[in-house]
Amino acid sequence: MSQQQHRQAKKEQGAALLSILLVVAAMSVVALIAVEAITRATRLAVLTNERTSTFWYVRSAEAAGGSLVSELLRQTNGRLVDVTPRVGEPITFPLEDGVIIAQLDDLSNCFNLNALASRDDDAWTVDPAELTRLKQTLTAQGFGEYESDLFGDAIADWIDSDTASRPNGAEDNYYMALDPAYRSAGGPLENMRELLSIGPFTPESYMAVQTVLCVHPSTEQSTLNLNTIRPDQSALIVGLFSPEMEPDVAQSLIEARPLGGWGNIEQFMALEPVSQIATAETDTGAIDVVSRYFGIEGTVSVSQLVTRFELLYEVDNTGRGALVWRRYGDD
Repeated sequence: MSQQQHRQAKKEQGAALLSILLVVAAMSVVALIAVEAITRATRLAVLTNERTSTFWYVRSAEAAGGSLVSELLRQTNGRLVDVTPRVGEPITFPLEDGVIIAQLDDLSNCFNLNALASRDDDAWTVDPAELTRLKQTLTAQGFGEYESDLFGDAIADWIDSDTASRPNGAEDNYYMALDPAYRSAGGPLENMRELLSIGPFTPESYMAVQTVLCVHPSTEQSTLNLNTIRPDQSALIVGLFSPEMEPDVAQSLIEARPLGGWGNIEQFMALEPVSQIATAETDTGAIDVVSRYFGIEGTVSVSQLVTRFELLYEVDNTGRGALVWRRYGDD
């Protein structure tokens, strides 16, 4: 073989080797892409399975919650007190692939903001009496009168269907000037977090009203259970029962409540600070010794997936807990 032929053979061998290396590199890239695709598909399948399992676990928690509320009502004849077992206590349910942690609470003791809403033909209006009670509740909670007017009018404008702002309220012309722009609801609230979209509310003021305000699906005002209301909710006694009662007096009455609670509202009405208030300045329809709403809040943990849930039950005509609202996730 001549020298020229030898060089040509070397070139051909080099070209063949380069081709082989390129093929191997291409196959490696293809293999890497395939592995990543399989891994991604596997992770997606696992996540989908976890989400599916979580969904059914939450639905199971809904059914179990209804049974728990109904059984609690049966055992207590609907008369809960502040020390009723299983209320306000976290409960853990172990699962094969995770755990459910949930807590049952009496949610009757609050001012239902949707009680402001009143349906007038095809439009939503605001009940002026309920608006006054809301402002009274906020003032008793420690807000100044101007702040109470500000919050109350802003919520009322958010709910009503018209575009006319109240003296301290805000309508679409205010919200459309924001970035991002949006409109007022023009109807009942969906949940408490909606307050953060309303005019003057800040995270701080939102936290300050959470103990006394709530959003229920019904537009009826909540009835307070005198035997489960907490001292830090005494503003509700002032706002819903009688504006003639001082907040500190209402708090002291709650703190001095008998261990087994009051047997009926007449016992509460007979207390000296209460009996001294003129009958015309009280609303006995706002108080009771039974509860109407119960809430369950918790988390479902499946592997690495943690999902929050909130459930609201209303006591129906048969004395059982009926699910009236649910929320999954953090949105």
